[in-house]
Amino acid sequence: MKIHLICPVRNVTPEQQEEIDTYVEALRLEGHTVHNPRYDVDQDDTTGMGICAGHLNSMLTANRVDVFWDVNSKGSHFDLGMAFAMHRAIKIVKLYQPDNEGKSYVKVMQSIERVSDEFYAAIVKGEKDIEIAREEKFQAVKAQNFEKAANARTREKDLIDCLETAKKFFNLK
Repeated sequence: MKIHLICPVRNVTPEQQEEIDTYVEALRLEGHTVHNPRYDVDQDDTTGMGICAGHLNSMLTANRVDVFWDVNSKGSHFDLGMAFAMHRAIKIVKLYQPDNEGKSYVKVMQSIERVSDEFYAAIVKGEKDIEIAREEKFQAVKAQNFEKAANARTREKDLIDCLETAKKFFNLK
């Protein structure tokens, strides 16, 4: 999976950076590709345009956005807006400040995270349903019940189409 990281960079504390680096290393050991803004985008940018473009390019191909949320990180606000606009799945890794009452970016991220979790569960179920339809089709052909096989094939195709549309929404392969 390709993961884009939203985290503080400019005013990150040494403790936060250690926490972020440890998390990224663990993901990479699991086989994920991780975009870590501190190291993967040239931070020597007088306007910030190159940084934003680098994050945009990363997020365009990301399957998920993992967030270390520091409300004081202005770049994180911008990146969260991109993730929202691109319909990226979000995983909140750490909140550095408590959430406030009423509307907040934290509540938005939590809502997206809940939907993302439900979506991933639906994908797993959809993949299992496709396997069941394939097995029913195989058994029907074996029994020479071609009408039942055709119905199973239609159900299999519909499930595949539905799953592919859903995966495109969250940029999953």
